[in-house]
Amino acid sequence: MNLFIIFCFLIGQCVGQSEHAKLVHLDPSFHIKFPKLTPPQLNLSDPRPLGHDLELGMQRPPVGEIAEYFEIPTPRELWDKQVKQYRPAVLRGALNGSPALDKWSDDYLSKNYGDQEVLVEKKYEDRKTEPKRMPIEGFLQQYKQHNWYVVTILPNVMRKDLRVPKPLMCSTFRENMQELNLWIGTHGTRSMLHFDADNIMHCIVSGRKDWILINPDDKPKIDMVMGEPGQGSGFSHLNVDNVDLFENPQLAQVPWEYVSLYAGDCIYLPSQYLHQVRSYNRSVSATYLFYPRDFFDDSDCSDVDLDSYLSLDDVYVYWVYEKGQETVDMGYGNPVNTRGTFEDVITLLNIQHLNLHSFFYMMFFANSDEAVLENTAQMAEFYHTIDTNKDGRLSRDEMFGVNIEQWKDLCRKSDTPHGPTKSEMGDNAEKTNASAAFNPRNNDYYSDAETTKRLVQFIMKEHGYNGVLPYHKFKELVELKSEDHPNSAFIILDTNMDGLLKPDEINKLKLLPFRQVARMGPVYLGDNAEALEEFESIPGFAGKVVTQAMIDSEMEMELKHPMMEVFKQLAEEIKSEPSGWSVEVFTERMKMVYDQPEAKYVDYPFLFSMLDRDNTGMVTMENMDWYVYSEEANTPLRQIAPTEGDEPVVNKERYQPATARRTLVSLVDTMVSVNQRMKYIKYKLAMAKKEKMARGKMDADAQRDEL
Repeated sequence: MNLFIIFCFLIGQCVGQSEHAKLVHLDPSFHIKFPKLTPPQLNLSDPRPLGHDLELGMQRPPVGEIAEYFEIPTPRELWDKQVKQYRPAVLRGALNGSPALDKWSDDYLSKNYGDQEVLVEKKYEDRKTEPKRMPIEGFLQQYKQHNWYVVTILPNVMRKDLRVPKPLMCSTFRENMQELNLWIGTHGTRSMLHFDADNIMHCIVSGRKDWILINPDDKPKIDMVMGEPGQGSGFSHLNVDNVDLFENPQLAQVPWEYVSLYAGDCIYLPSQYLHQVRSYNRSVSATYLFYPRDFFDDSDCSDVDLDSYLSLDDVYVYWVYEKGQETVDMGYGNPVNTRGTFEDVITLLNIQHLNLHSFFYMMFFANSDEAVLENTAQMAEFYHTIDTNKDGRLSRDEMFGVNIEQWKDLCRKSDTPHGPTKSEMGDNAEKTNASAAFNPRNNDYYSDAETTKRLVQFIMKEHGYNGVLPYHKFKELVELKSEDHPNSAFIILDTNMDGLLKPDEINKLKLLPFRQVARMGPVYLGDNAEALEEFESIPGFAGKVVTQAMIDSEMEMELKHPMMEVFKQLAEEIKSEPSGWSVEVFTERMKMVYDQPEAKYVDYPFLFSMLDRDNTGMVTMENMDWYVYSEEANTPLRQIAPTEGDEPVVNKERYQPATARRTLVSLVDTMVSVNQRMKYIKYKLAMAKKEKMARGKMDADAQRDEL
């Protein structure tokens, strides 16, 4: 590409490309070769693999450069050619015309936006430290000296200097604009290998950035640290400057693509597409994050002149930053999705009223059980806010009357801020530009190969015979979130295929097999407080393309869910009692027939209220038959997944078409998970109380902790 640009620049006759060629040629880092040539194997006796201890990309030649557009595509063209095909692309000059390209020098930023607060990270990303928060002016005075890097929400006041790239000017893309990010760094900035939850359009205001891009299909060959499935993001601790091929042998088999971006260029990157980025001189960028949908609608584009200039200041974005705001709203969940899940459950299960107790379960389901458990006071505050008539319960009108700003407030309350809040800036110097140092970050909520190895070793120690764990015990104690059979994980670990996991066998394994098991999402089923303390959550990831055939298969699996088997039995028993069952009788019958380990974590009165669709105070034969056998209970509320043969190839966790049966089964699973966590919390509180009492330190603070 560089030779082509030089040629265009010299002759000045490349239509639509000469402006881009000039900007590229003037960039101080233009002479740097990328991608670098893979070194030849000069010494055949050298035992080190080719590319060992070299930077990422030197382990094998690239497949090639990603698709390149000099004529900026329309939203429909981007959907058809890139988004639907799950392929990245570079849009040359898509940001051209933005005032920022000419204005955003350090002096200009300091003079005009110096009082705007931003989040700041290390220039060499390691994800082991918390961001700082400081005014832009303070950052610009010190960032070269301390190797700082701005990664923050774009302050609202700066939006007027940027245009909306053509593909985002209308359609589903514009409607789902999640947040806008600002990046400012000095020379030599480089990221870790990682992926993001949203689709992104990353645009260069000044400088150059080189990108290595890897399809998510190759995640199993890379030692990735995975977040919860709903989180959608993850990263690798791989040293991208010195790749150890003895620890990561499969990396040499991973194909990769590349692209270089210069001022005015934008890259479209699909959700969860792996990437690693380097810059060589001062660089300023803006990222447009838009939520990945499995459908596309551009009917509103007929009213938009796609060749006109649309200021970013004129577009609605979910998460923004205004000067003086308590939180820098970066990385929060999608409020539209939270609202949609909540309203779908209410509609599908025909819920007429919710008390505070039931509302908590709904939030566990619609949001995140961890988020709710960690922010119970905030959840209760939200409940009382939307209970507009203050009668102690939510009506359907109140449930459906919550506006998007209130849902945003809930998302904000149910998550930890990405960086220091306004009130926390005085806590210590490491939170601001008063110190060059950073506070450490707790990444314990991540799960990776090491965590899975510890989990396996723990199960062997606690439940094995002298540390040896047979397959039948493994199957009883481990469930896989990916819906694989436990045998799939066991055979990966049982290297000598004797049906036993032995300590020596497990200790000798490298991290690769544990990484493969980690991706299946192992969950420990044992009822052991110590185990829950160490492994209260073992998240995994199982991205897969959803087709109609898979949906049909999944519906069939739902009928085999333990709870559905119980409902089938109760549907037969209730036929002899046409008047139905009260909550007391229902609870008694459930306890008699539901003999699964998780039965003790089921809230039977709440389950009763879900089955009582007519709100009569009785569960009838018609209620049971409807959930178990009716086609209506299996009918999607809306069709989200694509039809067979027309699915976009998007390797991410998708929203399944919501049905009443699927919702009820999922709600039961969520209820069990939450109540298991609650038992663990009670255990922890009891242990803390016991320890403090033993030390004679049961003071007011301890009592407050207990509450």
